[in-house]
Amino acid sequence: MDLIVQDPDDYLAADEVIDSGHPEVRALVSELRAAHRGDVDYARAAFEWVRVNVSHSFDVQDPRVTLTASEAL
Repeated sequence: MDLIVQDPDDYLAADEVIDSGHPEVRALVSELRAAHRGDVDYARAAFEWVRVNVSHSFDVQDPRVTLTASEAL
């Protein structure tokens, strides 16, 4: 697979869907980072938080469809 843009940061930037600057998202990030200083532990904690706390709409028969992180929170 070839990258269209060579700088990985171009794929990680916030936009209208990737709303990483939203206050609720930032608060969760701060909470998880404060409790998990190492990058691997932090990534694991973030993955596990989403796995436990964010249900797939179809799986739980929720008619709402979320698009952004802040909507999912």
